Amino acid sequence: MAGTRVPDEMLGGQSPAKAWVVFDGERNTGGTLDATNTNRQIIASYRVGSVSRTAAGTYTVNIEAGALPDANYCAVMSSVGQGLASRNATFSHTATQLGVTTRSVSAPGTLIDVARVDVAIFD
Repeated sequence: MAGTRVPDEMLGGQSPAKAWVVFDGERNTGGTLDATNTNRQIIASYRVGSVSRTAAGTYTVNIEAGALPDANYCAVMSSVGQGLASRNATFSHTATQLGVTTRSVSAPGTLIDVARVDVAIFD
């Protein structure tokens, strides 16, 4: 499934979130299940160019330049399935990159890839 980027015109030039993305943490951009460190399949997005997997359950959300004035923003995350999504505490967040992790519900602390991760960024 190809990702869908929502154009500004469809939002009337306004969005409560400065950027957001829904991605599949288990699949690469071609839609294939993939446990290697590659870009992830974006299901839908606004002002997010790509999502990269850097390790199991660890992703970098690449935000379009100019979407945020600085790294002082609020990011809200959720996930579907066996994982809990959260901000990666060891990642140096910038105005163009946000680190996200997904951890197992049944094995606390264990990083896992999950089928759907939702991220919304507010400034």
